[in-house]
Amino acid sequence: MQRGREWRRWLIGAAVVLVAAVAVAVPAIADSDWYTLNYRSLSHAPKAAPSGALPASLQSRWSTHGIVQSGDLSSTSTTVVTVDQHELYGRDPVTGSVRWHYRRGNTDLCAWTMDQSTVIAVFRNGASCSDITGFDADTGKRRWYLNADLPSAIQLLDGSGTYYAVDSGEVTGFYADGGSKAWSYTKAGCTFDHAVGGDVGLVLLADCSGRTDVIAVDGFTGKERFDVPAPSGNPRLLSADSDVVVASDVGRHTELSLYGSDGHAAGVVGVPTPPGGTGAPAGQPVVTDGHWIGFDGTEILVIDLAHARLLWTVGAVGPPAVHGQSVLVPGNRALADYDSDGRSLSHNDAPALPKTVSGLELIGDHVLVRSDNSVAVFG
Repeated sequence: MQRGREWRRWLIGAAVVLVAAVAVAVPAIADSDWYTLNYRSLSHAPKAAPSGALPASLQSRWSTHGIVQSGDLSSTSTTVVTVDQHELYGRDPVTGSVRWHYRRGNTDLCAWTMDQSTVIAVFRNGASCSDITGFDADTGKRRWYLNADLPSAIQLLDGSGTYYAVDSGEVTGFYADGGSKAWSYTKAGCTFDHAVGGDVGLVLLADCSGRTDVIAVDGFTGKERFDVPAPSGNPRLLSADSDVVVASDVGRHTELSLYGSDGHAAGVVGVPTPPGGTGAPAGQPVVTDGHWIGFDGTEILVIDLAHARLLWTVGAVGPPAVHGQSVLVPGNRALADYDSDGRSLSHNDAPALPKTVSGLELIGDHVLVRSDNSVAVFG
């Protein structure tokens, strides 16, 4: 009888332990990657999209909704990358069919960007954005993974060999090759309202105890390169390639102030944009052959940086795509090509083109059009 009672006590104890273990394990499993992860990659990179000129009449080949990233790149010559709240997709640029995907159903995507052929995605983990993964854009293979304690609201920017996580109080720099943390930057009394990355490094528009400054940080070391007062008149940071370009309102017009990589004033360019028109551009301006090519909300502006002068403008519904010596400009139901002097080269009808465009990318004989939270490919 004594042995029977001991046996029953043992069974009851084991059952209690088992129930407790299940109670802990079920939510742990539900929150784990393996429970919600749906991941498919390719063993080899597919062939590049066919090359050639755009057809005279452009038709919409495919489109999809998704989170459109703020940078100027979401494709390679082989793949278009799109994302939604939980998933990344690598798509055939011609057909839009999904070749690879990575889905985490238990957490949200905080931010993403692309560095050449690497897709960098930050997922939420609890209250912070801490799970950072680098993927090969063409195959979807994981190149690296990093756990970093980042704030829940971050802006992710691509640099030259680095990438940056920016929030209002701190900037963290990471190496694109391997993904590891390189540095962090803060400045007492300053909050960061906007940031852009470029070959100058990371440039911040900062509110420093009521004064607005333009601050440049070296992309590889995190050391401050310069801190200069921003121009008055509602300054807006536009780009950080070759020169730093800041827009501000002067009377009924807009001025673009140019700063060299050491912070010295390199010139001021007056443009016909109405005051407040040049907000932070949806598409990153391009610098090529000393020409700054950007979008001010209604027109493409082409500026000679060496001489700080406006070369030519043309009306547009979004930022351009620069290819070789040509500038592809989105207009009303058409795409038009211009040479470096502003002469019209070709006109491609595109009746289904969105009324507003946030980015263009040429992929062989097709063109990718970003607009709000959608991506469409024309060919």
